[in-house]
Amino acid sequence: MVGLWGSVLLTLVGLTWQHGEALRAYLWQANYIFLLWAGLTYLGALGCAAFIWATIMRSFEPSVSWWAHLEVYGATLAARRLPGTLWYVGGRFTRYQKLGIARSVVALASSMEMVAYFIAALLLTLGWWPWGQQGGWEWVGLSGLALMSLLAIHPAVLAWGMAYLQRPLQRRPLWRETLLWVGLSTSIWVLGGATLIELLSVFQPLTLAEQRWVMGAWMIAGLAGLLTIFLPSAFGIAELGLTVLISTQLPAQIVILALVLYRLITTALDVLVSLCIVLSEPLIRRVTSDQHAQPKA
Repeated sequence: MVGLWGSVLLTLVGLTWQHGEALRAYLWQANYIFLLWAGLTYLGALGCAAFIWATIMRSFEPSVSWWAHLEVYGATLAARRLPGTLWYVGGRFTRYQKLGIARSVVALASSMEMVAYFIAALLLTLGWWPWGQQGGWEWVGLSGLALMSLLAIHPAVLAWGMAYLQRPLQRRPLWRETLLWVGLSTSIWVLGGATLIELLSVFQPLTLAEQRWVMGAWMIAGLAGLLTIFLPSAFGIAELGLTVLISTQLPAQIVILALVLYRLITTALDVLVSLCIVLSEPLIRRVTSDQHAQPKA
């Protein structure tokens, strides 16, 4: 495993060293206004992701307010930038425990979040299929995988699985609710791909065909990233896959620069959002308690 991630890192470093002069030229001539648009687009993606999390949690635990779920999502956002998923999910466990919600519910919701993202990426990959014509064996295989994944989040299957684990659901979500999770998750992938397109546009205008290719590569690399999400790395397979795929249509120099910028901007915004939520919590609780303490007329 160490050798795999070492190979990924050496490949990216080697590309950077090989194209050093061209990289400096692109940085000098860049149109940095697209950085602003990329940041705003990513913030929109974060807003959608927070809403999806709150929607999933409300399906299992409707007694907790929308704001409480959004607060937990935002406060633990920076933890997902740490190696592995232990800190991220562990932060959710800790915060929901204070709200009286069992770990099994949080673990199930976190799993459903990942499955919904996975299915959404599969469906979008089928729509943006970049290889050959639709109907090939690869396309058929992905379609079958998408159908099986949809079956995995069917309410009856969820209820049976939790009962088998002796953790019966307090509330069984509706089928339309689980489909809503998947539908909303497509927005995350589209906005994420749009963010990368805007970062590539910092260094070179993209044609419609190139944008379509980048979006397809984003979906495919995202699937690879989800399949390796539990591995101890925050920068690896997905980035290497994006570099290889997008470099067939665009210069490798700007692909490397855009991916580095993507990592820097998204990490900075994740940390900033978490800081804002955590620092504002005392004020929010004070205002809320004052409102409850006021006598009714």
